[in-house]
Amino acid sequence: MHRSIFGRRKPWTILIGLFAATYWAVGLWSGAAAQAPPVETNTPVNVCATGLVQPAISNKSSFPVYQVIKDAGVTRLGPDDDCARLTPLPKGTKARVVATAAGPNKSRQSVAWSQLDYGAWIESSELILANNPALANAQLTNVSTRAVAEATEILFPLSSAVPIQVAQADRSFSLTLHNTSSTIPTLTENNRVQKWANTVKFTNPVVDRATWQKVGNDAIRFNFQLKPKQQWGYRLRYDSNTLVLTLRQPPKIISNISQPLKGIKIVVDPGHGKEDSGALGTAKGTTYMEKVLNLQLSIELQKELQKRGAIVTMTRSTDLNPSLDDRQVIINQTAPALSISIHHNSSDREARGTSIYWYHPQSQNLAASVLNYFARVGQRPILNNNGVIERSFAVARPTFAPAVLLEVGFMTSPEEVFDLAQPATQQRLAKVLANGIQQWVIDRAIG
Repeated sequence: MHRSIFGRRKPWTILIGLFAATYWAVGLWSGAAAQAPPVETNTPVNVCATGLVQPAISNKSSFPVYQVIKDAGVTRLGPDDDCARLTPLPKGTKARVVATAAGPNKSRQSVAWSQLDYGAWIESSELILANNPALANAQLTNVSTRAVAEATEILFPLSSAVPIQVAQADRSFSLTLHNTSSTIPTLTENNRVQKWANTVKFTNPVVDRATWQKVGNDAIRFNFQLKPKQQWGYRLRYDSNTLVLTLRQPPKIISNISQPLKGIKIVVDPGHGKEDSGALGTAKGTTYMEKVLNLQLSIELQKELQKRGAIVTMTRSTDLNPSLDDRQVIINQTAPALSISIHHNSSDREARGTSIYWYHPQSQNLAASVLNYFARVGQRPILNNNGVIERSFAVARPTFAPAVLLEVGFMTSPEEVFDLAQPATQQRLAKVLANGIQQWVIDRAIG
């Protein structure tokens, strides 16, 4: 079971946070007296915007420029960790801070937040004052591509590292560059330059064609139509001021009857571990711990996938408890065809059934296909008859692979937990799950 931390904010924590924000603002802006400090907003910390809205400011250039110091700066629609996430900003991204506020972080402690000039909020600790205080809108005049191992890179050479946003569908990928102006760019592929008049055709294995358009006064958006019928992951980074978008190619299926997943990399993530037992369940006088059932089923799944030729990486194989950040690192560094996190659910009321969670659109089809197969062939009931759920769980957030979190059943149902704890049941379900994964990989990788 994946648990989130929620708590009621107390007045004294907000006062401490406001003091911290004021102290942060005074200290950070003391060296930039020639520029306007960000406005300390009185936006309630428990209110999130419903969409991204650019702040109404008359002279954006009067605000100081900051840059992101984390590999992926977490941006949200308000100064609160509960507000909806936006596309993380790559390390080095620069933007003006136009407002500050105090709000809760993921531990529900009040901290300082900064609003960037394109509307997103980010914890102030993830920023540092940039060396270039006179940043203007970035210029972009050319786009180019290059082939790398099992992926295609698209390069956007900008005059400054600007904030970005991503939107995905099954066969499309949209990239918005904020604080950017452009003439109609050209495309360079294989040392050949094409004018980008309207739609431009690509010659690489991932992108078929693309268009671009201006969005408002200071943003441009690229819309890429993709060749594969499944997105296999993307990565964004800045190389100096060049934005590098890496789009993964479909995994290569080696025709092998006895090992149909030969060479396919898969991450299996058994949830919880060590001091974190997860949910508890009791049946027939025995108490079961979720962490144990997660690991037992994951090990059986590892065996079944390996029989089919897959290269399986486990985030843990013993009673350890890697942090959520460590689990994400393992997924991103492994660059698997897919990642699946194994959990067992709990409820304070009578509940049974399987559910599966996804976050990025590239993972939605994987979630639906696996749950459908698991329920139909494995004869598992589906939670509320609608067990495919979008949720921002950490192990579902990696962008470089389709990633899902499977809740096999309920620890709090005595009948269900007793059955799920039996080795014969675990072996049967692991075989069904491996077959479902195999079917999805082969179907989505071909064509």
